[in-house]
Order: sequence, then C-alpha cells, then structure tokens
Amino acid sequence: MTVPVYSRLIRDFGTNFDLDVILPGESTPAFRLLAPEAIYGDGMEAFHGVHMRPATWTESANELEGTLKLGDAAECTLWLKPTADGALMKISIKNTSQNTYRDVRLDSCANLCRLPKTHNVEWSNRSFIPERVPLDRTQQGAYWYRELTPTKLKAWRPGTGWVIMHARPDNPEPDPNNPYWRVVSETDNSFGCAVASLDAKKLFYQVWRADRSRHQSPFAGNACMHLKPQICKELAPGRTATIQGKAGIFQGTWDELAAEFQRFVQPEEE
Repeated sequence: MTVPVYSRLIRDFGTNFDLDVILPGESTPAFRLLAPEAIYGDGMEAFHGVHMRPATWTESANELEGTLKLGDAAECTLWLKPTADGALMKISIKNTSQNTYRDVRLDSCANLCRLPKTHNVEWSNRSFIPERVPLDRTQQGAYWYRELTPTKLKAWRPGTGWVIMHARPDNPEPDPNNPYWRVVSETDNSFGCAVASLDAKKLFYQVWRADRSRHQSPFAGNACMHLKPQICKELAPGRTATIQGKAGIFQGTWDELAAEFQRFVQPEEE
C-alpha cells in the first residue's frame, strides 16, 4: 500500500497567521499563505494586517488550528491540513459584537516569496521567478507585475473559465509612486486563481468554496495573488460562519485545474 506524502506547514514566524508551505521532497518553501490578510464587511470595522496579530495555536500530527481576536468585534479561527500539493484551509469568523454584519469577506493572500528576510529566512520560488531576479522585494514585485502576470495570472469563473487578472496587460509598467495600485473585479464569481510557472508545467493556485468571490489585480509591491471570497451574507451577534479553501502547486493544464476547481467548489453529494 502506498503511503501518502504530504506537504509541510512551517509556522516559524511568531504566532501569526503567516505560514510557509514546503512540498514533498523539497527543502525550501514553494509558497506562503497569509490567510487571511484582511477581514471586512458592512457594519463591522475593516481589519487589515490580520496575519500580523498574535494567535493561540493547537497542533496535532497533521493539523494546525489558530485563533485570534479582532478587538471586541470578532474572533477568527484558521484551520490547516497539509495535502500532497499544498494545504487545505478553513477560516471561521465569530461575531462577538452586538451588531449584525453583512457581506463579510476575507482577503486571502498567497505569494511566491518571503521578502524581506524574516527570522533569517528569505526565499522565492524559482520555478516562477527566475534566478536572474535577486532576492529583493522591489525587483521581484516588478518582475511579477511586468513580465509574469500580464498573461500567466488568471482568475477562474464557473461557466466562463479563465480570465486575465492584470488590470493593464497591454501596458504592465509599474507605477514607481504607487507600487500597490490594484483593481478589484466588478463581477463576484471569481472563486479561484492561478499563475503559470516559467516552463508552463506548474500552476500555483488558490480556490475557495463560497457563494461570492472577487479577484484583485496584481500589483508591483510583491509577488502575490489575492481573492476576496464572501464568508457569509449575514452574521448575527454570537453566530459563526466558516469558509473552506485550498492552495497549492498543481502539475497539469489549465483545463485540468479548472476541473479540479469545479469539483472543489461544487462537490458531489455522497
């Protein structure tokens, strides 16, 4: 019997919701997860930099679960389980206020580098960013925006397929005065996204099972991709809502990954 081999989730950067993922057989990370980077909704304060807040963690042989508080407004729990190509995720939001929240969303960031150095660790995935680009966040972000993402970063929509995420694919020159300029999609059905490797044999992806989800165009400040799935339409005081997603490195074609996304967002009933 074949024993399954799983990725490793590296949580060596304090107690934050900030993890590196090392694939089976590899010694350096393949990607980084900030899950989530932000949480916001109608009737609640927008919380940015969620991944920089201290969390309380419990760990088992193959699962991680962390919980942090967002003031008096909410409590956020992140659950992760390694897979062969990355990680499964669940994010729960509990309303700890006296207000009802609506259209509660998270901003999920998945990226291909850890720059600048954190706890003496720095890396980028050279399957996507070539060796000629130094381990410098500005230079790697510019490469991501100017050369990789205009044609290779796409969002997936059921029934529509893949669409380019870049806001300026015909003129992808970074704005030196605003490297974090980006645009959020008007349509609300971008449940997954992916970017192709330099040899086009791998796809770095994230996908969420949600009722609604927007994608965000890439920016030149960092080599990352963002989705903004809806956690719930309405969240009353004391209630909890949970959303499930996954991220990884897929070895296959765009059509094959689209089929995987479809199975994930609309699983068949057993």
